[in-house]
Amino acid sequence: MYRPVADLHCDLLLYLAGEDHRSAYDLAARCSIPQMRAGHVVAQVLPVFSFTGPKSSQAGWTQVELFKKLPYLYPDSFEIIQKPVQLHARHRKDKIGIMLAFENASSFCDEEENLDNAFQRLSKVEEQWTKIIYISMTWNTENRFGGGTHTNAGIKEDGKRLLNFLHQRKIAVDLSHASDKLANDILNTITKHNLDIPVLASHSNFRSIKDHSRNLPDEISKEVISRGGVIGVNFIRPFVGDEENFVRQLEFGLNLGAENHLCFGADFFFEGDVDSPDQDSQGWFFSAYPDSGCYPVLLEQWRKKLGLTEKALDQISYSNVKKFIQTRILH
Repeated sequence: MYRPVADLHCDLLLYLAGEDHRSAYDLAARCSIPQMRAGHVVAQVLPVFSFTGPKSSQAGWTQVELFKKLPYLYPDSFEIIQKPVQLHARHRKDKIGIMLAFENASSFCDEEENLDNAFQRLSKVEEQWTKIIYISMTWNTENRFGGGTHTNAGIKEDGKRLLNFLHQRKIAVDLSHASDKLANDILNTITKHNLDIPVLASHSNFRSIKDHSRNLPDEISKEVISRGGVIGVNFIRPFVGDEENFVRQLEFGLNLGAENHLCFGADFFFEGDVDSPDQDSQGWFFSAYPDSGCYPVLLEQWRKKLGLTEKALDQISYSNVKKFIQTRILH
């Protein structure tokens, strides 16, 4: 059965920025145009990512420029989603709708850079090109904004300034790479100052099923749900566990009351671009779910093993992301 898919996270921009000869048709990316089409992907968030360090923002802004060019480089395949109406009935569209995000705020602002200048550039992107869907403060390590999942650091002053900027621009904050301390600090700061900031975990699983720092503890998952956010199921083997955990992750989320909040955040990427201590000796991805073409297979597995209704499957594959972005980001 054809079922349209929206995904909150893949690293196509990082792949394309790696070498000049790379193409969005390269299967090595795991999130190429042919693979997205095979998986019925009709809406895809493309985060900008660079490691924290010298020239991190230079690498990030190179990817922003790439994002702008995608509809011109691949006019038959990509269009930028800028208005809520563009998310309606995307299964009748021939093109994949793409949206911009930032994974690691170092991708738009170096450690010693004037933060106001970086904010001005982000505002210019929104005003002249496209809406930014979400921003993650950091990646696995610590930066000027706060602590990543491999640290115990919380929010810093620049992180609080970033939250104020997100409030002003109505950009969501992503908790997927936040340390537990940073995630709690973000949520508490939003509450304390009554900030209007959508919250999501764009590509995270549940720690109760697989004990890994990249997965969400129950209290954070419940906060995302209670605040009307979404949680994108991650496909990376070290964060899933064994293959049966794909089913257990979804089942656990449903038992938390997340039927209206679960979606895809598969995190497909080219392995040659990322050197991470999270790497598994068995590889990053499962052979049954290796790339963006696998969504129909996984949805069918979930239907059979959990007895999900068509409505529930439609929500997870597309409708939950559609509603979140339409009502909280692009309104």
